[in-house]
Formats: sequence, C-alpha cells, structure tokens
Amino acid sequence: MSKSPKIFGLSLPQHLKRNLKFNERGFVFVELVIGLPLILILLLSLSNIFVSSWTKCKYMFADFILQQELESAMNRIVTDAKIAYAIEPPEKEGRLRFYQHEAKNFKNINERYNDDKPWYKLDNARIYYNGDSSPITGGNVLAGAGIRRFKYYQVPNHPKLLYIYIEAESSITHHRIKMSTEVFMRGLQ
Repeated sequence: MSKSPKIFGLSLPQHLKRNLKFNERGFVFVELVIGLPLILILLLSLSNIFVSSWTKCKYMFADFILQQELESAMNRIVTDAKIAYAIEPPEKEGRLRFYQHEAKNFKNINERYNDDKPWYKLDNARIYYNGDSSPITGGNVLAGAGIRRFKYYQVPNHPKLLYIYIEAESSITHHRIKMSTEVFMRGLQ
C-alpha cells in the first residue's frame, strides 16, 4: 500500500494523485509578498499607538502635577491666612506677608513657628516661602509648572475676608489652571 501525499494536512485519494503534479516553486516568495506588508502595517500601527498613548500619558501626568502643586500652595497659604492677626498691605502683586502670634510651645518642633511673619512671593514663575531657597511650586521637571499670577486683596466691606488668586501654566501642555478662594481671617484685628 502506497502512502498518499498530503496537502494542507489532508490525504489525497490515489486516483487524484496520478492526475496532479505538485509544483511548489515560488511558494515562499508569495508568502513573503503577502506577509511582509501585513507585518509592517501591524508594527507601524502598534508603534503609533504606543507613541500617542505615551504622549497623552505625559500630558495627563503634567496636568495632574500642576494641579497638585497649585492646590498644595493654596492650602499652605490659606492655612497661614486663617491664623494671622494682620497682613501686610499689598505693595506689589506677587508678595504676601502674614503676621501671626508666635507659638512658644512649639519652637523646637518646627522652625516655621520661630518666625512670626510667614511670607510668600512670586519670583521666576515660582512661589517661595520665607526665602529664595524654598520654593513651594515649580519643582517638578515632568510638569514644568510655572506660576503666572499671584495676587490677593481684602474684600471690600468685609475686612476679615481675604481674596487669594493664583494662576499657573504648564510648559509641557500649555494648559492653564486658575484657582481662587476667599479666606475668613478669624484672627484679623
């Protein structure tokens, strides 16, 4: 009994075997002509998906960091404003000084309590706290956060309300975030 040739895993009957002549020349070339463009299209589309998702992820991360820095700075300023008994009149936009009572019991715990006049200033697109060596915004390279405006004023007819406004922009996404609040300064005299 002779073995019948297999085509695509199927055995051919003997009467068909005699009539067919198998010629497999050029089969690899046809596979290459059909398969190579499909592989290239698949690789290009996957690389395009990767690059676009990486860019969107980078932009989302930059905006998230910008928002977090702005919220953190605003929270810090509001906390100092709530316990201040006086504020320095605004000489120029971008500088804010609070006058607070010194907490003598906490001198050794936190050096912040040693100075009864915490102040904030806008310089080089960053907000600094009590000096040029301690920025509270703009420290993250991935976000590229820069503060564009920082202003405050006492609300007319309500001297214990302090209006604070901060506007920031990301140098990566060029998106702007504006944040403002009014703080009731219960210690204000």
